[in-house]
Amino acid sequence: MRPTGNTVVALSSRENEDVAQSFEVPIGLPGLTALGGTLGPHAFVVGQRDRGRLWLQVNGGAERAAELAIGEDAGAKR
Repeated sequence: MRPTGNTVVALSSRENEDVAQSFEVPIGLPGLTALGGTLGPHAFVVGQRDRGRLWLQVNGGAERAAELAIGEDAGAKR
C-alpha cells in the first residue's frame, strides 16, 4: 500500500479471509505525513493529494468499522 503519483490506495490483500489488516501509507503533506489504519475484508481507502489537501473515500462493510489515523506517525496513533 503506497502512494502512486498523487493517488493513495490501501486495499486488504487478504480478501478471501475474514481478518482485518493494518496499513500505513506515507502522504508527504505538511502536517499530514502518513495515513494508517485497519481495514476489514473487502474494504479499501482511495485518496488523492491536491494542492495541499488530502481527499479520501473509505469503503467497507457496515459490520466492521475501518480505523484511520492521519498525522505524523499514523501507525502509532491507532
